[in-house]
This record gives sequence, C-alpha cells and structure tokens, in this order.
Amino acid sequence: MNENNSILLIDPNFHPETAASCSLIVKIGSGNLSYAIINNDEARVIALYDEPECTNSIQKFNQLLKTDTYLTLPYAKINVAVNTGNIAFIPNELFDEDEVNTYTQYFSEDSAKQVFLQPDHAAGFTTVFSLPLLTEKSISGVWSHYKVYQQNQGLIALAKNFEKQNLLLDFSANTFEALVFNDGILQFQQHYEFDNNEEFVYYLLLITQQLNLDFNQTSVSVSGIIHLNDEKWSSIKKYFTNLNFLNIDIPLNSYVIEDMPKHYYAGLLSIYTCG
Repeated sequence: MNENNSILLIDPNFHPETAASCSLIVKIGSGNLSYAIINNDEARVIALYDEPECTNSIQKFNQLLKTDTYLTLPYAKINVAVNTGNIAFIPNELFDEDEVNTYTQYFSEDSAKQVFLQPDHAAGFTTVFSLPLLTEKSISGVWSHYKVYQQNQGLIALAKNFEKQNLLLDFSANTFEALVFNDGILQFQQHYEFDNNEEFVYYLLLITQQLNLDFNQTSVSVSGIIHLNDEKWSSIKKYFTNLNFLNIDIPLNSYVIEDMPKHYYAGLLSIYTCG
C-alpha cells in the first residue's frame, strides 16, 4: 500500500514489450480509480492498480498518465469504464437512433459532444451516455484506439445469469453502486455517496422501499471494498436473508491478486468481458 492508499501489483515476468498481446482495462469511478493488464494469450491478470479513495478520479488519472508508463503501452485492446451522470436507458422498442438528441437533452452542460450507444438485446434496452468533457479529452488524448463503457457495464454482463430478483451492491471506500435485476435484466441503477454506516443504511432502506424489494425473496450480491467484519456487511445481513459475495465467473488466472478477496475487483475485471 502506497502513501496515497493505492496498490500496484505486477507479475515480475511481465515485459512491457509484450503489451501487443495484452488488454488494458480501466475503471474511472466517481471517487476511485483502478486498472488491470491482462495477457490475452494466457487469460492471465499480470498487473493491477487500485486507488479505492481519491477525491477527483479523473485528475488522478491525468496524473498517472504522466508517471505510470504501463498506462500508455500499445495494448491490443483497451476497455475504459467511466462513471457518468450523463446516461439514459431507452427500451429498444422506443429507441430511435435518429432521435438521440431527445435522449441527451437533460445531460449536464459539461457533457462531451460524443454520444455512445450500447444496445443490449437480451435486456431489451439501449444505453445512451456521454462522458464529462474533461474525461473525454483525457481519454482521447492518450490512446489511438479504445472502447468506452458506462461504469457498471461489466457487472451488468455478469448479472445475466442471475435468477429471480437480485440486488447487486458494488462498493468503493465511500461510494456504492446499486443495481437491481429481475431474471438477469437490469431494472434499476444508481450511484450513492455516504460518509458513515448510518447514511449507507438510509440509502439501502430507501432503495428497498422505492423498489418494493422483499427482504426474504431478494438475493443480494456484494462486491468491491467490503468484507465479513465490515459494518456494512452486518447492516445488509440484518435485513436480507440471502447475502453473498459476488462470484466472478470469468476464466482468468488471477495469480497476481490471489491474496486479495476475489470480490474486491469484480467490477474492474468484469470489464474484460465487454466488447
């Protein structure tokens, strides 16, 4: 752990000149930043960087671009998942690509002009989003080829195997993402910031009330920075009877992070399955 509470784990056998056979996956959250390098030929995680708590993640990303040479290597594939408030989910039967301006009219003024469309035929909706302008400039200025996804796209892909009703909670240090699925289809997604456990419980119960979730029938999967002795875990368990850490069903050799709880990086590693 470094002075800024970040970690960098690297396989000592990784050589930068092999980047052309690797993928880079980056997750820029609202208050956290992480990336991983994956050897495509061996399906093996060979490096992982994580800063679970940073005040301005895009500013931290810009700093890393100047000091971390691993970020600017010529990778075969680059997937970037970004937290953005400029997002809308349009049912496919109502979606019209010629009417995109209608869906983006309420995006914030600092929204970048480029609009990304991610159709999900299984879920029945198309995600329409754009990045904050500063984020778009930073990403486009460093890589010649990359794909952008909304922050939770990897988790949504993982959830397609969920049965019945499932609440997925993905934690960073002081934020969490809440996603609700019915038979693997996304019904709700929202981002929350909290200062203490009391605030977290407030949001948890608010979500439960607003969506009419049944404490006994709703399965809860948790990922990110949370553990068995965490008061957040205890609070969730107080209300929901079916609670588990998210199982990462991705065929990746994660030797480099084998000493870390697997659910810590489910949100990050799931981005590898996108595209």
